[in-house]
This record gives sequence, C-alpha cells and structure tokens, in this order.
Amino acid sequence: MDQTQFGLRANWKQFTLLVIVNAFVGDMVGIGTQGKIGTR
Repeated sequence: MDQTQFGLRANWKQFTLLVIVNAFVGDMVGIGTQGKIGTR
C-alpha cells in the first residue's frame, strides 16, 4: 500500500499531464471530425 501511494505521489504530475494531453488531442480530433462532416 505504501509503495503504491508513493508511486502515485511521485507520478501525479505525469498522470495529470497525460490526462490533459489526452483530453486536448481528443477534443482536437473531435473538432476536426465535426469540421469534415459539416463541410461534406
């Protein structure tokens, strides 16, 4: 348990960055898809 908590504390910055990048890329892809569908 302690090792897992330490790992999460040590990696929370990377985890947060991953979530932000994931959301940003997903949002951009969604906008791009909507744009293509809307154009056609």
